[in-house]
This record gives sequence, C-alpha cells and structure tokens, in this order.
Amino acid sequence: GTDGLAVFESDLPFGFCYAVQEISAPNGYLVSEDKQTFSFDNADGVTGTTQVRLSITDQPNDVKIEVDKSAPEQIQEQEKFLYTVEKIRNTGNCSVDNFTLTDILPSQVELTELWTGTFQGLKDADSYSIWYQTNRNGAYRLWKDKLPADVNSCLMKEGLNLTEGEKITAFQYRFGTVEPGFTEAEKPVYHVQAGSGLADGEKLVNHIELTADKLGIAYTVEDETLTRIVKPENPVSGSGGSSPARVTEVPTGDNTSAALYLC
Repeated sequence: GTDGLAVFESDLPFGFCYAVQEISAPNGYLVSEDKQTFSFDNADGVTGTTQVRLSITDQPNDVKIEVDKSAPEQIQEQEKFLYTVEKIRNTGNCSVDNFTLTDILPSQVELTELWTGTFQGLKDADSYSIWYQTNRNGAYRLWKDKLPADVNSCLMKEGLNLTEGEKITAFQYRFGTVEPGFTEAEKPVYHVQAGSGLADGEKLVNHIELTADKLGIAYTVEDETLTRIVKPENPVSGSGGSSPARVTEVPTGDNTSAALYLC
C-alpha cells in the first residue's frame, strides 16, 4: 500500500517455508530480483494470525549512456580517411527507449562507405535502421531498414541515387529500446574523403551524439573529433623547384677552361 505495508489473508498451511518477490515497481524504480523467505509456525496447530516482517529496498533507475569516436589528427586535402565509433553503450542499470546515434559530418568531407558494426543488447527486435540527410534535403530519409545486429553490413552512397552535387551531411542509427549492457561488438567504421581547396590548418570538426529517454526524461551525451588539414610546403620557384643553374669556370692545368654547371 501507500504506507509501504503489504497486508493479505491466506490459508497457507503452517510448517512450510515460503518466498516473497516483488513483481512490479513504481515508475522510476527497478523491480527487485531479491527473494525473501519466511515460514508460518504455530505450536498448537490452531489457525490464527501471524505477522511476518520483510523489507524490500527500492532501487531507482540509473540511466547512463556513453558514446566515443576517433579520427586522424591530420590529413591532406582530397585524402581518404576513416572515422571510427569507439563506443555506443547503455551502461546504466535499466533499459532505455529511443536509443539513437546521430553523426553530423564536417562540411569539408564526403561520406562514401559505411560499415555498420555489430551490436549486443537490443530488446524489442534483433534489428535496427539507419537514416540519412543531405545538403539538398534536411529531412531524415530511410537508408536501410531491418539491419541485423549481428552482421557488419556495408552501405554505399551509390545506393541512394543522390543528385549531382548532393552528399550526405548526417546520419542516424535508430535502435529503439535497448537493454542495460547494450554495446558495440564490432565498431562502426566509415570512409570519407576530404574536399579540395582547403586551407592549411583548416579544422574538420565531426560532432556525434547519443540520445535516449526513460519515463519521459531525455538523456544526451556527445563527443567531437578534430582533424586539421596539413599542406606540404610550396616548392621554391624555378626549374623543377630547384635553384637556377649557375656556370663556374674551373681551371684544368693547361690553357683551357672547363665549365662546371651547378644545379
């Protein structure tokens, strides 16, 4: 009841051992897995009233989600490189709903290939979906549905029939409800290529966030990677990038001279 007391009448026979376990809990709390035992003892065997005192400790939900990503620190323009999602995890003690990973790509890169990774701990179904948006359409559109969580699938941009000049700017993994302990098994990896015309030292910032909700409360964690453009030094002007040729006369020991070319 509201006072924390459970009162019931029963014709349970004396002389036996019984167990009590919680089967439901208030919003915001976990159902206790503890079983507490008790017995009815009555010396004269006459039916009567027996009081048993048990204590079940409330365990509140503890929502904890984690995301982490890695990228190279330096690249050159037009270089192909990899982004890796190191962690996508539910490390709390309860399931969470609408578990969604959103990756916002730097404007200076183009996504060409996505290896989805594999996952453990989906609750409702052993599959999930991936959605994408582009520089021509800000709405998220379905890229692939019913992806098996135990298969590292390869998704190519060519399968999206993008228009000329259209590229993926962000994408989402939508997992639905996940259990405590949800984690990546194989890490998601995706291939991108830096654009041209980038300045030396220009920053490529990749933003990633993981969101979930529990009992109407939203939770968000974020991570960022920073990659810088490095350009090789400009060659010195001249023939083939080297110093101009110079001619020096070298004595030969007789009445003639030889010409020595220094390049």
